[in-house]
Amino acid sequence: MEKTTPPKGVYWLSENDYKKAVWSLRSSVTSLFRPLRQYGQGVYCDEAIEHIVRLCEDFGLRVRGVDHPIETELTARNRYESERNITY
Repeated sequence: MEKTTPPKGVYWLSENDYKKAVWSLRSSVTSLFRPLRQYGQGVYCDEAIEHIVRLCEDFGLRVRGVDHPIETELTARNRYESERNITY
């Protein structure tokens, strides 16, 4: 996400506090995906987690009055490329 200046009257965390908050969010979302990793779906988890974090960041901007769309760009994944990363 690009660095922007907050609009007047919008509270903005320091860079250090922001990174801590994103790390906490990412850790929580990662723990939700743990069962999927146990059943062989781990190849999809990392990308999904990144999309969820981006959506949360967009949502946070939007609820603070920043005119920013809440969206993420999904990238099509080649099935055979994904399977190459799986270890049996």
